[in-house]
Amino acid sequence: MTTDTGWTAWTPAERESFFAAIARHRRAAWRVTFVSRAVNVVVALVVAVLMSPLFYAALALALDVLNLVVPAPNLVPSLGHALDRALNAPEKMNVESWIAFSFMAALPGLLWMGLVLNALRRVLRLSMSFDSGELAARAPDPTALDEQRFGNVVSEMAIAAALPPPRVFIVDSPIVDAVAFGTDERQSTVVISQGLLSLLNRAQMEGVAANLVAAIADGDMKIGVRAALSMNLFSLIALLGSLVSQKHARRNLRQILVATLVPTARSARKLVLQLANPFADEGKKEPEPANPTRWQKIRASLWLPLAGPLVITGFLGALVNLFILGPLLSFAWRQRKYMADATAVRLTRDPDTLAGALEQMTKQRSVPLAPWVSHMSVTDHAGRQSGVFGGSAVPMFPSIERRLRALGTLGAHITRAPAAKMPLKLWLIIGPLLAILVVCVGILLPMLVWLSLALTMLFGGIPFAIIHLLLRALGHH
Repeated sequence: MTTDTGWTAWTPAERESFFAAIARHRRAAWRVTFVSRAVNVVVALVVAVLMSPLFYAALALALDVLNLVVPAPNLVPSLGHALDRALNAPEKMNVESWIAFSFMAALPGLLWMGLVLNALRRVLRLSMSFDSGELAARAPDPTALDEQRFGNVVSEMAIAAALPPPRVFIVDSPIVDAVAFGTDERQSTVVISQGLLSLLNRAQMEGVAANLVAAIADGDMKIGVRAALSMNLFSLIALLGSLVSQKHARRNLRQILVATLVPTARSARKLVLQLANPFADEGKKEPEPANPTRWQKIRASLWLPLAGPLVITGFLGALVNLFILGPLLSFAWRQRKYMADATAVRLTRDPDTLAGALEQMTKQRSVPLAPWVSHMSVTDHAGRQSGVFGGSAVPMFPSIERRLRALGTLGAHITRAPAAKMPLKLWLIIGPLLAILVVCVGILLPMLVWLSLALTMLFGGIPFAIIHLLLRALGHH
């Protein structure tokens, strides 16, 4: 029905309470997140198996070196017996034997991935923390009415959400953005740009503040870290795999190790942005040397023993992130953005506050205020995305038009545009393509495992065998 003011209203049957909207989006986000976790577990096991030969070889050589000083066990015969039984006599192995073999095959890789996850967790916590110096932010000016108003409405929304009031900072920048920093509700900070403040009235400030506080109250900070851990783990694996072909592999590897082992806020944010595009080599911009050194000539050959574990796992990590994990987590995050909007309406009891702010921001889209934590912004940035969801093929934010339509079902007075529907012909094309993609991934995983093992044996097994025999001949028998 059309009112006197000209906007098209939703009928009572189409209207939805914010409680129902919050519950619906929470269920949808949970379902997609559950699927992404299942994918995480399967791919993590595959990656662990692919990486394990490298760690077993390193352990065997370490024992061989120790054997030069004191008698040490020889790990190679035990490993060879277990592999021979699994490859040449699989029918003689029962279920318990296969479980034990699979566990031992994946154990070194799983331990390595656990250490990497712990390091990445520290990196992400630092990258999502607030740094007033890096953003040139300041506390609200008590003589500036708009800044004091925003600080007041943030405190009001925090009280309504039963949260400790987050710190509020202002950035003197024409960028149109507002973002919530932190890893949990007790250590949260809300930052808004002067460019956005100048566009909003008090009611619209209330909508922006409610959206940011709602994201904090809904636990998006913790969930964002968990989602980032999933994506960045496989991005880091892809980045390590790409080092084989990079000109400045040693320098890049050293930077990665420093950023993960002794991270600072600046190095953590640089690594997070680098993981959004793991195949970008900064050294590609430099010209090739006219007279390459001997090291530059033999560098590629020295990397060959790592070609199986690193290159194949890197390719697998990039494939999983691009086509499976990234889209799944982005779909889940889009539902959480809808949920934050509905929670903001619950806090303000006025859907027009957030709808008006989003309409103002639509006209003035710009770059993110803080790229490394852009997923906690109020809105997207004209399709630009970076940080933890930067490598996803699916946008992490729903479009403002879709969010406005959702707010309209909650009672916002907005112009109702017809919903865009995907043509049936397009669905008939996309459906079979998705089915083919699933089948291809199912076939590709075991093929990658066998290819990795073959490359490992070809380029790594022969040098390992020679070094192992020499060390055993020189040491204690």
